[in-house]
Amino acid sequence: SPDPAVNVSLNTRTYFSRVLSRWSHRFDGGSSLFVQAFVGGSNSTATTSESGLGGIPLSSESLAVDYGLRAELRQRITSFLHLDVGLDFYGYRDFYNVLTTPQLALRLTGGSSDRPVESNATTLGTAVWERVTLDELGTAPYLIARFELWQKRLTVSPQLRLSTVYQRAYEGT
Repeated sequence: SPDPAVNVSLNTRTYFSRVLSRWSHRFDGGSSLFVQAFVGGSNSTATTSESGLGGIPLSSESLAVDYGLRAELRQRITSFLHLDVGLDFYGYRDFYNVLTTPQLALRLTGGSSDRPVESNATTLGTAVWERVTLDELGTAPYLIARFELWQKRLTVSPQLRLSTVYQRAYEGT
């Protein structure tokens, strides 16, 4: 039989889905307004076989719910220049469950043997099981200038986006 400290078998799975709805309106002057909302989710798992790493099975599972809203106003300035101005609002909640070795958990959280990491992780013999919830909210205004040159054979689109993000992570669910 192969040495479990040398051979590791890793199985991964990822599922993703999203539903969106879009509303648009064209104004008399040629401007257009688009509003789009979405909600979705994903599930990711990674597990080792029973032999795991050094005889300890490892696993990671993530379940996320994401949502957002985008509003964008498009305006033709000249025959070759379009200007798009918009605002994104987005967020998600992610639940993590991790089963790992104490040594690997210490390295991943930035601890050292001299300085223990504060954690509410549950120690299961020679393994550590941890649950973490991560919330994120963000807003991002943006500006896109679209230059159509040489009879629309070349399009150049410089863009500016300023994103502000709030994150909160806590142990447990």
